[in-house]
Amino acid sequence: MKSVSLSPTLCHAIASWKRVICSQLNFMLLRFEKDPTYHFIDTKYDLILQENVSETDPIRGKSIIYGWIQGRGLEALAGHARWLDTFDYFQNTPQIKRIKTDIRLLIDRLDRLITEQSHVLSFMMHEHATKPNDHDAKRVSDNSHFTDLFYSKGLAAVSTLLDDRENFERARNMFDRVCDDILADKFVSDQASLDPQNPVKPAPGRHGHGPRMIALGGLSLMLQITGDTRYCEIGFAMIEHIFKHYVHHPNHHYAISSLAQQLQLGDMWEFTDENGEPWLEAGNVLRCDPGHAIEFTGLAMKFLHHCEHRNLLNSSQTALAQQWRHTLCHMLQHHVRLGFSEDGIGIYKAIDLIQRKPLHSDMPWWPLPETIRAAAFARRYCPTEEVDRYDAIMLKCTDAFMTYYVQPSQHYLAYQTLDINGKPVSRIPATPDLDPCYHTGLSLIDAIQMLT
Repeated sequence: MKSVSLSPTLCHAIASWKRVICSQLNFMLLRFEKDPTYHFIDTKYDLILQENVSETDPIRGKSIIYGWIQGRGLEALAGHARWLDTFDYFQNTPQIKRIKTDIRLLIDRLDRLITEQSHVLSFMMHEHATKPNDHDAKRVSDNSHFTDLFYSKGLAAVSTLLDDRENFERARNMFDRVCDDILADKFVSDQASLDPQNPVKPAPGRHGHGPRMIALGGLSLMLQITGDTRYCEIGFAMIEHIFKHYVHHPNHHYAISSLAQQLQLGDMWEFTDENGEPWLEAGNVLRCDPGHAIEFTGLAMKFLHHCEHRNLLNSSQTALAQQWRHTLCHMLQHHVRLGFSEDGIGIYKAIDLIQRKPLHSDMPWWPLPETIRAAAFARRYCPTEEVDRYDAIMLKCTDAFMTYYVQPSQHYLAYQTLDINGKPVSRIPATPDLDPCYHTGLSLIDAIQMLT
């Protein structure tokens, strides 16, 4: 690793990231503390209308609890508390104590919901499990789901912050089971499709890279906490699987031979079939989500960073990590070029890798901070002559994020989705709840820590 001085422009960008992080965190804490009878993370705010979502809304209202949001929020609260604690003037301040108090209340409320839910959480639940409605999304199997993954990561993060050994062991057991199910291809998506523009219903025989990608973030966390080499081995297996089945490289052989001529080095697709081949949709479409591809590069580089930081790699793994990092840096640059709209507003939701054209021209907010994180890790390890490339990527994303998405008058919250013209639209990227400081805050905190 090296230290290369930051330009005044990049320093200014970092200052803007800090404003976003602190303002969004305060927004989330204030809303959590406002209603002591609720005590779930509440980001149910319509930024377009600049008002709270109606409590009677059957999908967006406060009575509907999204397991993803609660798990992500736990991890974000812990991550923000740790980051604030690195500053002398925040040491042992009321802000950190406030976060810890809110975390304890949130864990207690989620534990009660878990009991009501027959000892599980799911993607979409009613505030009172004894009062289900038609929109509740129930678990479809006993296998691990995304809610388990997000909740286990979040619980591990907050229990470590609180020095709560019992809850950490509970989180670790759950996370280990999730990883085992992913490796055995037993993991099942529990996401419900809430927007016709974003169909997510599982298709028989179709497999996504998402579980392995998201697990990499949890593996980084577990490595930081435990230093257990088992998490290093699992992460290497997951990265290798993604490279083998979801990323185009010169030695890739396909059942459909014409694919090799149509794809470009570093292309990453969303799905494979039962044989591990790229999943072609109707009309010979091969779907790529550039944001997901970039998120993978950032999480993989973060994982490798923590493996090396804890001195967990043997000589062959060290060589492989260097090789992978080179590939990941290329993939990052490649998907930024592939996904960014020509006018620099944002990153498209989906691209057809065959026609090289957008399939879905909406632009969600989250790829921008995820790209900033990935570029910060790439900058930390790249040759000195390549530093400017990653600075340019971070500045491009910062300009788009702060210009088109972030609303300073509204707690520096970001519109969830913009259309092709850069106008905010009421699409639901995953859940209707706003980001609980997860994609935005945790990504930007990682970037700051890599750069400063």
